[in-house]
Amino acid sequence: MLAGKKFMELRKRYNDKLTPLNCEELKNTLVSKAEKISTICSILQALAWRLEYTSRINSREQLVDLVQSDVLGIEEFTINNRATEMSESIGPIVDSLINKSGLKVKQYTIRLVNAMASDSVGRSYLLQNDNII
Repeated sequence: MLAGKKFMELRKRYNDKLTPLNCEELKNTLVSKAEKISTICSILQALAWRLEYTSRINSREQLVDLVQSDVLGIEEFTINNRATEMSESIGPIVDSLINKSGLKVKQYTIRLVNAMASDSVGRSYLLQNDNII
């Protein structure tokens, strides 16, 4: 039970100290072919933890921020390809993370999706993509 008490103390201490996210940078990192699997897994884990291990109010604020910035690319978006200065349409980030990545990335992605689905805002966002169901 001691571990549980320490966890609750840490949770209370860090609830108000969440650093704002640069969601555009996160999306670019998640779709980058050059990124290491460990980096992608760490990002996915950190996003899930922001939703799971903060107070309910902070968790909902974080979720609304992630949904508004479309961090999983559920809504189609365009990434500017700097090398060719052309835009190419990219499908949902979540689809590529689940379908084209290794098992470890798939597991962390599903954990994040599960954390997002624990709130009605997240469920509404995720239901925009038929492949997640």
